[in-house]
Amino acid sequence: MDTDTILYDVIYKMTTQEQKKGDFKAVGDPIDEIFIIEHGIAELYIPINGRDIVLERLFRGSVINYKNVFHNTEKDSTDNVKYQVNLRFATESIIKILHIDDIIELRERKN
Repeated sequence: MDTDTILYDVIYKMTTQEQKKGDFKAVGDPIDEIFIIEHGIAELYIPINGRDIVLERLFRGSVINYKNVFHNTEKDSTDNVKYQVNLRFATESIIKILHIDDIIELRERKN
């Protein structure tokens, strides 16, 4: 399978989601998806003493969760990934989503 075919397969597997300002993503959920911001602004934050401290603002083209999805992450007793991202959309946004199951399927097809 050539790289163009793989790229097209990845693109066709992605889903599109609209997010409203203030929407949350991946808070308390297992990390099993990669998000790519197509339009808008998202904030990575941590709660400290009842306040949300913004660590980073992400813009168009930013890829979220890719390290956790591709890295062999440690899981807890409920089989959920321990490391999670607090993500909030600062504006109306459009994201592309690629699920880990689709990545695994594409990888297995390549071999």
